[in-house]
Amino acid sequence: MIGKRIRISDYKFTYGQETVYINVFGVFKNIKSGNKYIVYSYDNKKLYFGSFFVKDNIGTVMVSKDTDKDIIKNFIDNVISGNNDNSYEIEKLDSIQSIQIIDELIYDYSVDINKLDEITIPKEKIEEVKETPKKKVSLFVIGIMVLLIVIGVFFFVNPEVITGKNNIYSCDKNYRHNELPATINENRIVTFNSKGIIMSIDINTDYVFNDIDYYNEFKNKSYFYKYVEEADTYKFDDTNYTYRVFSKIDVNTDYFLPDNKEELISYFENDGYNCKIKEE
Repeated sequence: MIGKRIRISDYKFTYGQETVYINVFGVFKNIKSGNKYIVYSYDNKKLYFGSFFVKDNIGTVMVSKDTDKDIIKNFIDNVISGNNDNSYEIEKLDSIQSIQIIDELIYDYSVDINKLDEITIPKEKIEEVKETPKKKVSLFVIGIMVLLIVIGVFFFVNPEVITGKNNIYSCDKNYRHNELPATINENRIVTFNSKGIIMSIDINTDYVFNDIDYYNEFKNKSYFYKYVEEADTYKFDDTNYTYRVFSKIDVNTDYFLPDNKEELISYFENDGYNCKIKEE
C-alpha cells in the first residue's frame, strides 16, 4: 500500500472548522527532475494533484512551475495497471502527520478513483468482538476513577502547573525592499519555554507593492519564486497588492543565533525589530 488517509491542517488561514481528511493515493519523486508530487481526493469523486514539500512531518501542496500533468497521468496509469516504472520513486507517508493545501490542480483525465483507492489506501480490519462477563465495580473503585479523571482534566487544561508557562514575543520590522517597488512588513513570533530557552521562530513577511502593474507581473510571471524557500508557503492578497510568505527558523538545526530569551530579544531589537511580549 502506498497511500494513506491524512488530516488537513491549514492553521494559517482557517480557525474553528471541522476536521477534514483527504485520501492520499500516493506521493512520488520524479527521478529525472527530483521534484515530488502528490495525488489525492477529498471524497473519491474528483482527483487532485500538485507539487509536494515536507517539513517537520507536515506536508504542503502547491502548484509550481514544474508541476506536470503528464507525469501524474503516467504514475496513475502504472499504479492501476500494476506496472513498475523506473522513472519515479514512491515516497513513504508514515511520518506525515497532516497536510496543508496552498494551491491544487484538478486531474481531468478519466480514471476509476475507487479502484485507485482500493489499490493504494490500507483498509481497517474488522475484528470480531467477543463478549466477556461483566464484573461488578465497587463504589470505592468508582470514586478513585472519578478523582483521577478530575485530576487529569485539571492538568490537561492547565499544563503550565507542571511545565511552566511559555513566553511569546512578537517582533516587528518595516523597511523598503532594495530591489522591488514594495514595503516589507516582517513579523517574527518567538516562543520561549518557562526557562527562557528558545523553542520556535515563525516568520510572516508581507511584500506590500506600491506599483500595481509590477505586482501583477511579479505574480503572473512567477518572479515571486525568487523570494520563497523550498519549505516556505505563500499567499497573494490581490485586494491589498500583497505577497505574503510564511516561513520558520529551525532552532534545532544550523541555528547560530542566541538561544536564551534576553540575548535573542536584545539581538532582534539591535537589528531594528520592535519586540513586545504577548499572551499565549
